[in-house]
Parts: sequence; structure tokens; C-alpha cells
Amino acid sequence: MGIGINMHIEVKIKGSWEHYACPHIYRCPELFGLLAGVRNDDIAPICEPKGLPRDITVITQMDYADWEGDAHHASWLNHEEIECLVSRISEIQLQNAGRFEFEQDYLRTYLFGNGFAGSLPTGVEDVRFVFWFDN
Repeated sequence: MGIGINMHIEVKIKGSWEHYACPHIYRCPELFGLLAGVRNDDIAPICEPKGLPRDITVITQMDYADWEGDAHHASWLNHEEIECLVSRISEIQLQNAGRFEFEQDYLRTYLFGNGFAGSLPTGVEDVRFVFWFDN
């Protein structure tokens, strides 16, 4: 049995965090290493796991509650950390596979038709990836 990841994308609109998406992400040791140092000792994580945000959305909280007994390395990345993640995983994947697009190849979702790194769409104050792993 392998390790899986559960991720929720949350956006801040008018000062409140809202649930945006729950992408299905395939197992990828490079991504797991960058997110939290999980399953890849050769890649330094963007940041050490910091637990769930205290102001997590209800949808994300409900999903986490279903996994709580098996969930580990819970954390989240802010917009600046997401930009770092996209840059670092792109470098790794371009060396290995050539063409690569984070949103298409990993998340299979976009932020209102755009990527998650760079400028945020009008009306979106912030974005974060909330995630945990399960066995």
C-alpha cells in the first residue's frame, strides 16, 4: 500500500477563506518531497509541515476529519510558497520529461483559468494549498 495526498485549494475573497477545489493528485515522490519532505529524502521541502491553518474552511475540515486517524504531515502553503513550489517542481520535471505545466500535469485545475503562481485574479486576495498525506 502506498502513500497518498489529499489537497484542498482555498481562496480568500473579501477577507474570508472559501473552498475552491479538491484536486486529485497522483503519487509523485518529487512533489511529496517538496511539499513536506515525505517519501523523498533527496529534495528539501519548501517548508517544514506546519499543521492545518486555524481558519480552515468547513469543507476542508470535514474531509480532514474523515482521514484524521490516518492523516499525517498536515500542512499548507501560502501564495509565495506556492510560487516557489511551482518553480522548483517545474525545474525538476523539465529535466526529466521536457514539457511540464504544474496545473495541467498535477492539479488538473486552474485558478479561474490561470496558474497559481504569479498575479492573483481580480477579487482574489490570497490562495493557499492545504494538504495532508495518508497511508
